[in-house]
Amino acid sequence: MSETVTVTSKGQITIPSRLRRELRIAEGERILLIREGNAIKIVPIPKLSKLAGVDEEVFKGRVASKEIEAMRKEWTKEFEQQSGRPRVVIDTKPLIKLFAKEDGWKSFRRFHP
Repeated sequence: MSETVTVTSKGQITIPSRLRRELRIAEGERILLIREGNAIKIVPIPKLSKLAGVDEEVFKGRVASKEIEAMRKEWTKEFEQQSGRPRVVIDTKPLIKLFAKEDGWKSFRRFHP
């Protein structure tokens, strides 16, 4: 399928409505332009909200948080091997618990006056 469009004096083109509908491109969405030789490839960049659930099949029967934690450990090990120094890891759980209290903002201000 091909479409012919005209470039305006500002360098703009209009994507035909049929293509916008088929590709679900809405006003204000971002588009990626890729130069391939003498051609320009136009690729819609999906919003994160449209990607909700796309990994459902990938993580079926798996716990994503455990897999992410395993990846972090692997990356930490690789970092330490490459750099020759241990990676500094800060446990933020106590801070999160502190700020989750009703006086969270007051607690925050104690550390950041």
